[in-house]
Amino acid sequence: MNKTFTIIFFIILSLILIVVQSTILSPKNLGFLSPDLNLILIIALALLTGFKGGTILAFGNGYMMDILSGNLMGVNTLSRLSIFAIIRSTNENVYYHRIPVLFLAIFLSTIFLWVFIWIVIKFNSDVEVHNSFSEIFKNGLVNTVVGIPVFFLIKKFYERVQK
Repeated sequence: MNKTFTIIFFIILSLILIVVQSTILSPKNLGFLSPDLNLILIIALALLTGFKGGTILAFGNGYMMDILSGNLMGVNTLSRLSIFAIIRSTNENVYYHRIPVLFLAIFLSTIFLWVFIWIVIKFNSDVEVHNSFSEIFKNGLVNTVVGIPVFFLIKKFYERVQK
């Protein structure tokens, strides 16, 4: 029964965060100050859930971001699945629930995400990527500052659903 509630919880949370990120907190409204709530959720999925269920949710979130972004299809799906796999594979060896380690995980995941997107778009289309390294760095800091409390909030709700 808890597994069903967990899946429903993460699906509803995914939809809410995607809608909030693509409307209220969109980069068109906030520029580089826009946090990537979907990325923060992917990191939380990697740290809190099992591999199979988390992979499916990470894929679904990336695919929804591809549809809503209007960019090259598959870029968000592949980048978010990659981040999920990297965080999930190191989860056994690193205790992520400490703030300095979580800070590094979110910050480096943001840098990885943008470098991945930049490389894929650069090699597969004529579209120019206008994000400079300083904007990516600033976005990494914003994601980290927003991501740490959001992660612990997700973790708290996740633990409640598990009971």
